[in-house]
Amino acid sequence: MMEMLLAIFGAGLVTGVIAGAVLSYFIPAAIAAFNRHPHLFPVFLLNLLLGWTGFGWAAALAWAVVPLTNRPSASAATHG
Repeated sequence: MMEMLLAIFGAGLVTGVIAGAVLSYFIPAAIAAFNRHPHLFPVFLLNLLLGWTGFGWAAALAWAVVPLTNRPSASAATHG
């Protein structure tokens, strides 16, 4: 009985660790989706395909959180 409980606990622990790793891996894509980033799909692809390198994950994260600067601001529109 005790062995069965330990096996169930171990399986749950392993499943939780794997789920946490997958969720952590896709944090940049989740941030881009939450912020309604206009380049969500490219951010997701970069995260998916190159996120495992670490550099790709950091690049996707930076792309997801850095605001786009080529948008016209409200003050520039009223003064232009």
